[in-house]
Amino acid sequence: MFKSQKNKNQEGQALVSGLILLIFTLFFSIYFLFISESYSRNYSNIQKARESTLRESSKIANLINQITINNQLILQSISVAEDAYAEAAEIGLYISFNQPYWESYGILNQKNYSLNHLLLSDKTKNSLNLIYSSLLNKSARGLFLAKSLSEKNKKIIEKIPNQISIHFIRSSNADVFCFSLESRNKYYQKPGFHNIPIYENLYHFYLEKKGCKLTQSRGLYGFLNSQLPLIFSSESDDILSYKSFNTILNNDYYGIWYVDPNKYKEFFNSLYFHSGSFVEENSKFTVISKYLSKIPFFQNIKIDQKEIFSGFSKIINVRVTHPYFYCQSNKNQFGDFILEEDFLNIDQCAFNKNYFIKSFFYPNWISLISKEVDKK
Repeated sequence: MFKSQKNKNQEGQALVSGLILLIFTLFFSIYFLFISESYSRNYSNIQKARESTLRESSKIANLINQITINNQLILQSISVAEDAYAEAAEIGLYISFNQPYWESYGILNQKNYSLNHLLLSDKTKNSLNLIYSSLLNKSARGLFLAKSLSEKNKKIIEKIPNQISIHFIRSSNADVFCFSLESRNKYYQKPGFHNIPIYENLYHFYLEKKGCKLTQSRGLYGFLNSQLPLIFSSESDDILSYKSFNTILNNDYYGIWYVDPNKYKEFFNSLYFHSGSFVEENSKFTVISKYLSKIPFFQNIKIDQKEIFSGFSKIINVRVTHPYFYCQSNKNQFGDFILEEDFLNIDQCAFNKNYFIKSFFYPNWISLISKEVDKK
């Protein structure tokens, strides 16, 4: 009987020990699952925060890239218009030069003639009207496209948040026409658009550019004696100054859109983004926590709060930047402004303003994570 009682005690102790072990294993498993879920949830939320912040800033980068492409097309369109005018002027000079002498002499001997009149016959005038009308359409298409693109950029900028868009300005008509002319060399030097070598030895038919002006030097005939009025003129070499286009085109706008290089610090600061406090809850990583929150003990520690399910442990800083943002002293092909410290230490940098302007013509704007720190 004593032996039987002893066996029962041993069996009871074994049962209690097994029950304790089972409970311990259960709590350990729950703890392990809770920690695993919490870690996975935090990692998932961090990834979501990165994606969300990069997506928001990438929209801005893409809008600025659209502006840069349109700026390129504006310059090209204006170049088409400028080249059409220069070609028409050049061909017009060829046509005028080929007018027979007797036609010019007949006009010169008319009783009501003065040196302020053109020595052009009706036939020559008709030919000039034909060539100018033909190239006028080409010039008009270029100007129409440039104007449309400039207005399109204006609408794009309206889509950009105000703290960024307020830094954009539109260049004047004179500036964009001068800039476009400055980028052209091929046709504004000998031989121009067309070349008739025999004639070119007597007279320069091509136009040249000097600063923002179109000029035309007359070559050999420009040095002959003024007693020969048919082939001598005291007129200036200047043909057209694009600096006057602010007045000539005062009701139309063709300018490119950019940021004043003197405002680059303010512009840099406006291109800063940081992650929000919460992301969308991922139901895959809340099962264990929501189950535990129903147990009285865990209800007291409030593990079902939004900060637990939708929060994350990092602060993520994102910048919109461009490879042409770099210091003059340590230029590299990838740009120097890729870390948060680069933007914060801008005062210590000999910033290249010329390349800053250039960045508004190359669609390489991107958003990148400049810094990540753990929340305290």
